Parts: sequence; structure tokens; C-alpha cells
Amino acid sequence: VHERGRLQQLGISLAILTALLWGATSLEMRKAMVRLSTISVTALTSAIGVAMGFAASLLDGSGNRYLSLRLDGVVFAAVAGVLVFALGRFLWYLAINEIGASRSNSVVAAEALIAPVASVTVAKEGFGPLTILGSALVVLGVWLIYRSMGNRGGSEGGRKALGLGASVAAAFVFAFGSAFARLANLSTGSPTVTYTLSSLSALLASTPFLLRSGGFSAAMRNGHAALGGLFNSLASFSYWGALSLAPVPVVVPASQTFPVFTVLLSLTAYKGSERIDSYSVLGALLATLGVVLVSLP
Repeated sequence: VHERGRLQQLGISLAILTALLWGATSLEMRKAMVRLSTISVTALTSAIGVAMGFAASLLDGSGNRYLSLRLDGVVFAAVAGVLVFALGRFLWYLAINEIGASRSNSVVAAEALIAPVASVTVAKEGFGPLTILGSALVVLGVWLIYRSMGNRGGSEGGRKALGLGASVAAAFVFAFGSAFARLANLSTGSPTVTYTLSSLSALLASTPFLLRSGGFSAAMRNGHAALGGLFNSLASFSYWGALSLAPVPVVVPASQTFPVFTVLLSLTAYKGSERIDSYSVLGALLATLGVVLVSLP
């Protein structure tokens, strides 16, 4: 019993680390996109994911699974990669660039509202009884974040609308893409193999658009983009590690605290990179609490 409790505590720690890394990823990518296009940082993140995923699959002993992949596993991983790692990240990074990481992340966290629907329609799974209360808190949190951006007109109003729209779209894409990733994991038998295949499919999907925007050269020389891509891959590994040590109802709520970590990082290590006010802080707290409730069984 004591050993089980110790492993669960380690799992919770890894879930919190995941939230911290997701927050840091968004802030690094916002700095990177001062000079780079959204598609460039999206493709670079996928390229880093392919390298780190393949290395991780060799280290965890699942490298031989590449030789015995079933067609359904490859298809599910490819669909998940295009949705989550290509389209989802593109929308997420676009929103970060338009309205800031702290505001975008609080809206993207609404993925937890959509995930139950995705789990029922794609993975044939159910959801918990606290969904309605959690959903109301997330909606209230998102409204406060909307208030925090003020009444902007002209081009600023357009950026606000684009940022919020991209955030909501990213939440939908992440939710449904994650359901396909779960199906891929069941087929491949290895999360690291799925991560590698999904990252590769995302890289292939984004390459035609990347070539039009100048290729990898500028992205690879940008320290913020490289660090953001590294943080993103490490977050995936810490998340899977957490799920292997602690129950899903414990890991998911802890990892979905990343909007709060984004605000905290914006006030400390990344001070000055975001405009933070009381509305955005309270909105992030309410959205995170709602996400935690939705994630509970």
C-alpha cells in the first residue's frame, strides 16, 4: 500500500510537471513567433517529436514494434498526428500569437468539455457526472478572459476574434484527435511508437506549407522555437509517465492546470511577455477548476 501511494505521488508530480511544460511551451513559442511563421514552429515541433519519440521507443524497448505494426494502428496514429500535432498545434500557436499564451491556454483547456463527446463518438467511452458544473465554470472563465481583452476595434478587434476562434477550434481538434491517439495506442501497444508515427504524419502534412514559408532553416536557428519544441515533447513523455504511475482521474485534472501555470510563468520567469490583469487571472483559475471537475469520474 505504501509503495502504491508513493508511485501515485510520483505520478501526480509528473502530471504537474506536464502542466508546467505546456505553459512554458506556449510562452516560448510566442517569443519564437515574433520572427517565425506559425507553420514553421508547428513543423519544427513535429520534427523534434519524431526524433525524440523514436529515441524514446528504442530506450523503452518498444522499437521492435515498428516491424509488426497493424494497418489500423498506423491509420489511427496518422489521423491523430494530422489532427493534434499538425492542425491542433497550428491553431494553438496561431491563437497564442494573436491573443497571448495565458488567454489562449485558458480557452484551449475547454478541450475537457469536448473530450466527453469525442470519447463517446470515437472511442465509445463515457464521462463523469460533474461535467455540467465544470462546463459552467469553464464558460464563465472564458467569458472573464474575453472581458480581459477589452473592447478592441479595427485590426485589434480582428486579432481578438481570430485568437478566440482559433483557441476554440484547437480545443475541438485536440479533443477528437486525442480519441484517435487512444485507439492508436491500443493497436500499437506503445505510446512512444504512436507518438513517433503521429509526429511523422504531422511533419509530412505540414511540409508543403512549410516550403512556401522559407523552410526549416530560420526555425532551427531560433532558440525559442527549439526550446518550445523540446518542452512540448518532454511534456508528452511526462504525461505518459504519469498515466503509467497514477489513475487517469488523478492525472488528467493535475495536468489540466496548465492555464494557471501559464499565468504564473508570465508573472515570474517570463515576466513582461504577457499582459496579465485580474480578469485573466480569475478566468484562468475558474477555467482550470472547471476542467478539473469535468475530468473527475
